[in-house]
Amino acid sequence: MKARRAIILLGCWLISQLAARPAWAVLDPALQPGTRYYYEVFTPEQKPWQPGRDMNIEEVFKHYEYVEIVYAPGMQTMTVTVIRQGRRREPRRFSIEPDGSLKPQDPH
Repeated sequence: MKARRAIILLGCWLISQLAARPAWAVLDPALQPGTRYYYEVFTPEQKPWQPGRDMNIEEVFKHYEYVEIVYAPGMQTMTVTVIRQGRRREPRRFSIEPDGSLKPQDPH
């Protein structure tokens, strides 16, 4: 009886830990802070946010417009730069909120 109770309590604790994980924790663990990643599109209104299909450098130059994302240490914020015809737009910073949404950090 005690062993069954302990297993149930352990199961409840594990479920609570998984539910309490911040949304940024579900990003691909292979992503490295400070590294430039390139994507076809950026949809910040997506909830929970997930990066799109990443592109290698050869694919990047075939596109008229693409997005560069650099994750900050801790993977809780990122800098997003849209690049159109080789010209960089003003970079924007976003924080990854616990619910998986993105919050702009731009000082406007």
